[in-house]
Amino acid sequence: LFCMLFISFSANAINFDAEETYNSVVVVYTDTGVGSGFAIEENLLLTNAHVVEDNKTVTINLYNDSPIKGTVIKIDNNKDLALIQTKKSLPVLDINKEKISIGDEVYAIGAPKDMPYTMTKGIISALDRQIGKNSYIQLDASVNSGNSGGPLLDSNGKVIGVITLKASDAEGIGFAI
Repeated sequence: LFCMLFISFSANAINFDAEETYNSVVVVYTDTGVGSGFAIEENLLLTNAHVVEDNKTVTINLYNDSPIKGTVIKIDNNKDLALIQTKKSLPVLDINKEKISIGDEVYAIGAPKDMPYTMTKGIISALDRQIGKNSYIQLDASVNSGNSGGPLLDSNGKVIGVITLKASDAEGIGFAI
């Protein structure tokens, strides 16, 4: 009897510690809703402008730690981005400076439907998808309300975008700026 064992390895397998990455991601609570964000400097978080809206302060929930207060210091409504300053230092996520391509595996981390620290996997469906005045990365990873402001990561755990919106009348059509 002859038996062969085939083991396949994906060239695009996850190459980072997801749980460790959670230490750089936050859940942002306001009086009107919930979103996500992540550390771009030790005391500076990036999120979407529509997550913080007109709030000057927000509550930031950390992974495995007590909630803290954050101060909204800058909002760019045109790009739908906002900066939040905190007194607590968080590990910074690296930014991908290499070319990304359609078909690349991506990972979204956030708090969809207020379920903090949920990671979903997908691929880049399109680059430079024009919606209004902005150009977005289109992805098929499941994203929902609460993912907004969270990082879109490549297979090495580096940030390639900020989850910003999704098609409300379709499944698997999300966008990151």
